[in-house]
Amino acid sequence: FCIYEIIMSPRLHKIIYGFHPHNFGQTRRWGGWRPVVFMEHGLMVGMWMSTACLAGWHLLRTGQLSKLLHKQGLLVVLCLFAVTILCKSTGALLLLILGLFTLRIAIQWKKRFPLVIISLLPVCYIILRISGLWTAQDSSEILLKYLPEERVESLIFRFDNEDILMAKAKLQPYFGWGRWRRSFVYNESGKASVPDGMWILIFGQNGYIGLIALFMALLLPQLLALRRYPPASWEKNPNVKVAISLILLLGLFTIDGLLNNMYNPMATVISGGLASLCILRDKQTFEKPQINQSISNLQKENSLRLI
Repeated sequence: FCIYEIIMSPRLHKIIYGFHPHNFGQTRRWGGWRPVVFMEHGLMVGMWMSTACLAGWHLLRTGQLSKLLHKQGLLVVLCLFAVTILCKSTGALLLLILGLFTLRIAIQWKKRFPLVIISLLPVCYIILRISGLWTAQDSSEILLKYLPEERVESLIFRFDNEDILMAKAKLQPYFGWGRWRRSFVYNESGKASVPDGMWILIFGQNGYIGLIALFMALLLPQLLALRRYPPASWEKNPNVKVAISLILLLGLFTIDGLLNNMYNPMATVISGGLASLCILRDKQTFEKPQINQSISNLQKENSLRLI
């Protein structure tokens, strides 16, 4: 589907459902088309493909992909990388590079701290923004040194809107303004501010309570899984070996949500999977001694009967 739209333009949503989900002008990028397929925006597709690449590379490294696809595993991952680049999403590509680097360091050094840093980055960002310690002006001076001016302007536009929306959100800080765009700020012509980031939208609608609830649901499974499965168990347990990439993927989804309000349902699925893995560890930890005790009691009872 991505390759078709890269060649023919993003038209599948229009053909199947009769409308385009976003501004069609944003599908032109780098002299070509940026696929949208059946998602909300091309940025969402780019992030989806980046996480698929990261998961595929980790499955290939652990040998799980070879069991399913035999010798074609490497070819599939290379194709995923090629299509991800053709999706032309700068942020998703940067997060893919960050994810590959972090996963490599964590596995090679057998340390948890690179994954913990990725998990806590969104929290640090939100605290800095809400407290006013990091402003849009500070960001522009740093970003202009490393990124093209066009991309910096896009980021500064988002930061400026965040500042406007934060000022109004702080008037109802605990439970927010509710829905129906009451948290938005309007100018004299009636044009509303643009809440690009998922976190600022939740902060405006549901206040601190909603923001804490959302990030607890996303962060707790990551941190609990890292705490209950130390690096020594990563290579021994095949389930844990695969789950390490899920911890990182959930962290990258959360980072992407800081600037893009495109929540992917897979983040909820991954969060539930990691929570289940933590519960499984609890059962293995607490039920095993009980089973051993029950076996010991039965042995004593049988010995008494024999006597």
